[in-house]
Amino acid sequence: MLSARDPRESLREQIARTFRREFDAEVSRILALAERTLARRLEGAEEDRRRACAMREDRRRAEILLASFSKISRGASRVGLPDPFTDSPQATVEILLDPALSPEQNAARLFQRAKKGERGEKLAEGRLAETRKNLAGVRALRLALPLRTPKETLGQIRDFLVE
Repeated sequence: MLSARDPRESLREQIARTFRREFDAEVSRILALAERTLARRLEGAEEDRRRACAMREDRRRAEILLASFSKISRGASRVGLPDPFTDSPQATVEILLDPALSPEQNAARLFQRAKKGERGEKLAEGRLAETRKNLAGVRALRLALPLRTPKETLGQIRDFLVE
């Protein structure tokens, strides 16, 4: 009876090894894909934050425009004005204008863009934090994959997805 059991046990071990190898490969592939997706999402959120910060600079341009609006003629498409926010007295800032709007209307438009940028920056910061957390979680799952049983691995993935 011992000789009949040996081939079955050997077959079970071979099946278990094959299952584990295929399981690890598939989970690793899925986690690598998730990691690439999150890395792209992180890049996008960083770009959104950069754009939002640039929009926030519109508040400074709007304030400069309001301080000097009497020097600006209606219909101008751009204007170079002294920048009181810098240490250099010769510093100027060039502001692009909508020629169809008055200087006051252009300033109001810049204030609106600045407000939108401030809201966008807060949203981007939240997305960045969440994406960094998720990316760290996926990387931790990938590193722990060989150390866990398939059942433990699936449980960790489930917990990660629920979280």
